[in-house]
Amino acid sequence: MTSLRELHLNGNFFFGVLPSCIRNLTFLRVLDLSNNLLTARFPTISFANMTLLEQLSLSHNQLEGLLLLNSFSNHLQLKYLRLSSNSASFQVQTENPEANISSQLQVLELSNCNLNANSGVVPSFLSHQHGLYLIDVSNNNLSGHFPTWLLENNIYLSYLSVKHNSFVGSLILPSTVNQNLSWLDASYNRLSGDLPVDINITFPNLSYLNLSKNFFQGIFPSAVSHLENLSTLDLSYNNISGEITASFPTTMSMNHLVLNDNNISGEIPTSICTNVNLGVVDFSNNKLTGSIPNCIASNHQFFILNLRGNHLTGSIPTGLSSLLNLQFLDLSKNHLSGPLPSLPNLTYLHLSENELNGTFPLVWPFGANLKTMDLRYNQFSGAIPRCIDETFPELRILLLKGNMFEGMVPNQVCLLT
Repeated sequence: MTSLRELHLNGNFFFGVLPSCIRNLTFLRVLDLSNNLLTARFPTISFANMTLLEQLSLSHNQLEGLLLLNSFSNHLQLKYLRLSSNSASFQVQTENPEANISSQLQVLELSNCNLNANSGVVPSFLSHQHGLYLIDVSNNNLSGHFPTWLLENNIYLSYLSVKHNSFVGSLILPSTVNQNLSWLDASYNRLSGDLPVDINITFPNLSYLNLSKNFFQGIFPSAVSHLENLSTLDLSYNNISGEITASFPTTMSMNHLVLNDNNISGEIPTSICTNVNLGVVDFSNNKLTGSIPNCIASNHQFFILNLRGNHLTGSIPTGLSSLLNLQFLDLSKNHLSGPLPSLPNLTYLHLSENELNGTFPLVWPFGANLKTMDLRYNQFSGAIPRCIDETFPELRILLLKGNMFEGMVPNQVCLLT
């Protein structure tokens, strides 16, 4: 098959060492072996004569050894280069010798490649690239300031992932508007300072924004409320403060809203009730006050609701029983009181360290899918029902410590296998 132009074997379970005869396919334009279990050991001459390659994807395989990116200097047609590895024993060197990539790349994926022996050096050849629309250099221990110049050099860039590195300082946005950027992930770095107040102007079409696990501070930016296409927002594990009530208008169409482990205060914004696409809300470990809004029952897309570790008061809204898609509910470590409403489809229930009361949840409030029930440190009373094994056949975790239960522990508990 020496005249073959394209070879697509991606997304299978092929394993073993990459066969040496692949080097005979010198007319290949596209070679995609990604998402397999193949082993490719570098340095190798397998790709040296494939100078007509336009797309090479080896990502998500067991890549091993040292790859000098300069070995692709003669691949003048190369547009797509994907080399992310599932192995820790793979290294890509771009500086010694310096990579001389003559072609203008469109897609570059170098995730988990121990770039430049974890020296922290961002590949210098990228300063000469101006046509990229996807860049993934995540998980490489790169250091220095956030590489704003990547966005300025590549005006068509739509996807940028620099997560799991060691970038420091403020998140400086480019001076010009980028209409194309839809995905920005700078999580797991050491970025600090205030969040940009004009991010909605610079990146008006963002749909995914993840800045979690950094050191951002200051008040919650109202700019995110003007990102009309934003579907995922993750600002968790920072030091963001202030109220968010006024920052979430009803026009937003988010699916995931993750703000846990910050210092956000005020009440839960009722706008999350009218956001009909919202499936995941995590406000845990903040300083929210007030009650859980009753209107929350109007959003039937809720899948995960995590309000753990706040200062919420009042009762659990009875309307939660109508949320048929709700599978994970964590309201623990608040000041909630009163009885439990019916929660028919839950899989995980966490209510510890509140002031909830009533008897043990009976047959009717919960479905048979419940795997975790954590009722610790409340004011529940009465006996553990004998039908517990029939009611909750899937139960894995049952935590009842610190309540006022009484009577005998039924033998049926032993049937929860």
